[in-house]
Amino acid sequence: MTALVFWCGALFELPVAIFLLAKVGVVTPEWLRQQRPYAILVLVTIAALMTPTTDAISLFLLAVPMLLLYELSILMTRLARHRSSTRS
Repeated sequence: MTALVFWCGALFELPVAIFLLAKVGVVTPEWLRQQRPYAILVLVTIAALMTPTTDAISLFLLAVPMLLLYELSILMTRLARHRSSTRS
């Protein structure tokens, strides 16, 4: 149970990590949108490994918030890029 809590907490840092990578210039919103199918595959696989049971409901309850956080990180990178372009 503690491993599940740890990984859920670590995955909630996904938007922050991607935002920082966007500020440095490593990722762009366009690149993240292009990589969306691979991100979905990876996030669902991680959710399947994290679930304590083998039912699809637990997988769904973990995968959906992770996918929403990925979409939030795309929005955050767009904001980070917009802010940096207006400052220069």
